[in-house]
Amino acid sequence: MNPGETFVDRSYDPLGHLWIVLSAPGGRGRVAVVNLTSHNPERRDCGDHCLILGPGDHPFVRHESCVYYKRARLRSPRTLRAGIAEGGIELHEPLGDDLLLQIQQGALASQVIASSVRAALLP
Repeated sequence: MNPGETFVDRSYDPLGHLWIVLSAPGGRGRVAVVNLTSHNPERRDCGDHCLILGPGDHPFVRHESCVYYKRARLRSPRTLRAGIAEGGIELHEPLGDDLLLQIQQGALASQVIASSVRAALLP
């Protein structure tokens, strides 16, 4: 899995959010991933650093959505590839470089993201 690739994994996330690969495999061989969720400013799901996407930013986005930094995780590329091969993970269009960079920068700036995910984004 490469940075910018996107997928839906209903076995891991039954609601079918779009997940974004943020990093190449790190020291433990895992990649950082984060998902999009419907933006609701009253709930502040996006946390302290809110990056809002709208229709046209990515083909999957049909309404105002935000990057859910609080739910960012590390995942095994082997597990993700197995899910793709078995049909449980559905790949979607990759992100453009500019949008990926914005999301990565937001992750580094966020105070709600797990420190292990932030570390995976650092050179």
